[in-house]
Amino acid sequence: MCGNLPTWQIAAASICGTSHQRHGVPCQDAHAWEVLPSGAIVIAVADGAGSAVHSDRGSSIAVKAATEFLRDRAGECLAWLQHNPDREGEPSKLDESIEETDHDPQSTPNSPLQAHAQVLLDHVLQAIEQEAEQENWLIADLATTLVSVIADDRTSIAIQVGDGVAIVNDTANQAIALTVPSNGEYANETTFVTSQAARDTLQISTWQGELTHLAVMTDGLQRLALSFPQAVPHQPFFHPLFQFVAQTADLDLACSKLKNFLASPRVTDRADDDLTLFLAYRSRQDDGGSAHT
Repeated sequence: MCGNLPTWQIAAASICGTSHQRHGVPCQDAHAWEVLPSGAIVIAVADGAGSAVHSDRGSSIAVKAATEFLRDRAGECLAWLQHNPDREGEPSKLDESIEETDHDPQSTPNSPLQAHAQVLLDHVLQAIEQEAEQENWLIADLATTLVSVIADDRTSIAIQVGDGVAIVNDTANQAIALTVPSNGEYANETTFVTSQAARDTLQISTWQGELTHLAVMTDGLQRLALSFPQAVPHQPFFHPLFQFVAQTADLDLACSKLKNFLASPRVTDRADDDLTLFLAYRSRQDDGGSAHT
């Protein structure tokens, strides 16, 4: 029975951007993930605001709080979606980014996924507020984006505030964007979990079908990984990376090689921001649960 559970080969890295290195600024990106005993996986990546003095702490707190929250609710969310299927193999926004719903505090969300997404945002924000209060900082000093994903072998759920993107790869080797970067009036503007607009712009997206790979990233790689203005995945960027993670079963080696790739001139010559990339390949080998930040 256990041997039929989906397990995952992982490569994940966050590196300090060359612009931050030049100015002595710490890496403001963070990532965390956990493979659950059920075979599901939860992932979170975050990009601290460049203008926020302690956003490196904010992003670290956000990914830790998000994965802890989603770990306890992954089974319920996936089960609900599997019993309320959308069109198989197609991304669905549930007719929602939350902005289309009634935000009266007494109103009822349209689905359990909406409810969990809103509580997730509150949980992450509470963790950030506690840190700010403890350190006597402003909440805005810890501003960060957040992209989080729950997935098993046939169902994926993405919840996002701000820029970055979550992507699934299907059995036809087609990379499909679950989310889109959320920017303001200008390209370098976005929404943070600490922003008043966070709840209104919260994205929830689902996908059902037999996936082979996942990718989750912060905005530093967007110009390399996405084709604009539609922000669709650039297939030649993803296919070699998906092949790499499928062929590298050693976690430490995979993470080291991915970090070297992100720090290589072929990436940094075109992207000087902090960079985070999480890659996963779904296999059927028996494995236990694991967690990493």
